[in-house]
Amino acid sequence: MKKLTLLSLVILCLSMVSNVYGEEPVIKISTGEWAPFISNKLKNYGFVTHIVSETFAIEGVKVDYKFCPWPRAMNFTKMGVTHASSAWYWNEERSKDFIFSEPLFLEQQVFFHLKSEPFDWKQITDLKGKRIGGMIGYFYGEDFKKAEDSKQIKIERISSDELNFKKLLAGRIHIVVTSLFVGTDLLRNKFSKEQMSKITYHPKSANEGPLHLIFGKNAKGKEWRAIFNRGLEKLKSNGQLDQIYNRALKGEYNK
Repeated sequence: MKKLTLLSLVILCLSMVSNVYGEEPVIKISTGEWAPFISNKLKNYGFVTHIVSETFAIEGVKVDYKFCPWPRAMNFTKMGVTHASSAWYWNEERSKDFIFSEPLFLEQQVFFHLKSEPFDWKQITDLKGKRIGGMIGYFYGEDFKKAEDSKQIKIERISSDELNFKKLLAGRIHIVVTSLFVGTDLLRNKFSKEQMSKITYHPKSANEGPLHLIFGKNAKGKEWRAIFNRGLEKLKSNGQLDQIYNRALKGEYNK
């Protein structure tokens, strides 16, 4: 009788877990358009999104992505509409509302400029007087944020890097700050060879840092982060992470 009671209890517990999670747990992640890293127009939604999907898949979790403007993607996670948002830099302000995963990818930002207008810089003060094209809602490092907030430098923020490159070609701005990967991919796919030949970039990084998933600052967020970090370590150790990077370098996610 005691054995039967214990067995019944186990079955009941398993049934409760099944009712809560179903056959496969699902995490809702809000994100925005940031080709070639993340886009609902790319294979696997881009290579960074593929890393996220494969990481959770290792842990038996399915991902439901919600694409929306970047500020909304962050707010959705803050309000609890989604469990997480991908992908973001860490900064002090964000850390007040979110907890961060282990790094997904080390992203490098550089200054693109016209070859006909040589450009060099070593420190932020060298950028004074330059009209810099940037993106609304994007973070370019703490030093740049402080310089922009104190009006030491001027960053003209608009809705897309493509428009910034058009402004650069038209002579309306001096430099464009964006990801090296994004900038080169954008020039290759959205501009003519003649236009692309007019633009280069400075080898010194404007900013570089890891991209993370952000989770709500609550008990559930901590649980999801633990699951993700565990899966990411497995993705690294089994070689899948390197495989995804190599496919991205070959442009396979654009197909």
